[in-house]
Amino acid sequence: MEVIALDRGEGKTIQLIKRSAQMKEPIVCYKPSLVQQKARELGISIPVPINYVTFVSRCTNDESTPTMLVDDADMFLETLFPGKISAITLSRTNHAQAKPRIYIENIYLNC
Repeated sequence: MEVIALDRGEGKTIQLIKRSAQMKEPIVCYKPSLVQQKARELGISIPVPINYVTFVSRCTNDESTPTMLVDDADMFLETLFPGKISAITLSRTNHAQAKPRIYIENIYLNC
């Protein structure tokens, strides 16, 4: 997993748009219409972006779940878990062998 860590307005979404076009992977984001508009302004064709809530409602244990690009991961987590998240960690190692799991108390989502 690649981590793109920049301040707001410094090009994170543009980098994801370019990667989305190259890899043919949709972007999971807060406002798909804004991402689509930015891609059009850049003259880049991308798969249709998916809203956080829509993505979560489609999330299954199915192994065929496609690879996604997530814009503003902090906002995505806040959508999954309403309320204040006081801290998160990110590992720079490749966890390709393990299926990602998000744990909250006794509940977890397999995405």
